[in-house]
Amino acid sequence: MTPKLKWFGGFILAFGIVAAGVLYVYFDEAVPIIAMGVNYIRYMNAPKGNYVACKHAQLGVG
Repeated sequence: MTPKLKWFGGFILAFGIVAAGVLYVYFDEAVPIIAMGVNYIRYMNAPKGNYVACKHAQLGVG
């Protein structure tokens, strides 16, 4: 392996460790933000007028 590839792999590993630590410490604050991001991406390609906020609304769940 070349030295550049080793540096890049080390950087990715260190970044992953830091990201995991931050997610562990701020888990309660991160979950709603991540969920909003996932929902935004999920509904980006949906046709207009087809947004469903809760799939179980008719059951009274959620």
